[in-house]
Amino acid sequence: CLKTNKVNENATCKNAYIVFDHEGCLEEALSKNGILVNDHHIRVDRIVKSKQQIKDDSKNSIFIGNIPFAASEEDIRLALEQCGEIEYVRLLRDSKTNIGKGFGYVKFADSSGVM
Repeated sequence: CLKTNKVNENATCKNAYIVFDHEGCLEEALSKNGILVNDHHIRVDRIVKSKQQIKDDSKNSIFIGNIPFAASEEDIRLALEQCGEIEYVRLLRDSKTNIGKGFGYVKFADSSGVM
């Protein structure tokens, strides 16, 4: 969107994809998952995952629906943080309007958060 100058100035979060030259840089970036940046928890994850990582993700994740369209990832994190350590919250949004679609996913650090 930067190349085409189509940045949604009203969006409260943005996505970026980074390709690293060295595995060590990737591991260091992954260690930053969940830190606060400008009052937002950032999500740092691999694009390509092993079958075991995908299996682990499904054990530690929940689907959430009926979410208000204006809700943010931080709103959901605050509502569910008492369930366990959250790795990330992903709310699906319309690509043109950035309005939420009313559902998303929460991945906990371990399966105790989904019980």
